[in-house]
Amino acid sequence: MTQDAGSRLTVTKLFRFSSSFERNEKIHGRNYTLGVVLEGLPEEAEERFEKNMDETLIRRVHSRDLGLHADFLKARDFTDSSLLEAFRPFVRQAADPAKVRSLWLERDRQTRVTLECAT
Repeated sequence: MTQDAGSRLTVTKLFRFSSSFERNEKIHGRNYTLGVVLEGLPEEAEERFEKNMDETLIRRVHSRDLGLHADFLKARDFTDSSLLEAFRPFVRQAADPAKVRSLWLERDRQTRVTLECAT
């Protein structure tokens, strides 16, 4: 398949994890879906990207209290946007040399927050 001039092919990879955090002296648990939109990720590199994401990010946040067990998140406010900002360097490292176009975090069926990444 060929692309038209000016068109860009992207791939979206999904990662699911559950985490908890404390806010206002209450523990909040959430089931998240992290979406990563990539440009320039060949099919043969998808498995490597997924493995890198699992090893560098997902294992660090899945089934964890983010305030206690995720060292890179300590002293952060646990908003969807702050999590995306904290995740961005890990995603970029795992995706290299593909370009990360955007990240999104879905915490329920009604809420998805998107971070557009500059090229």
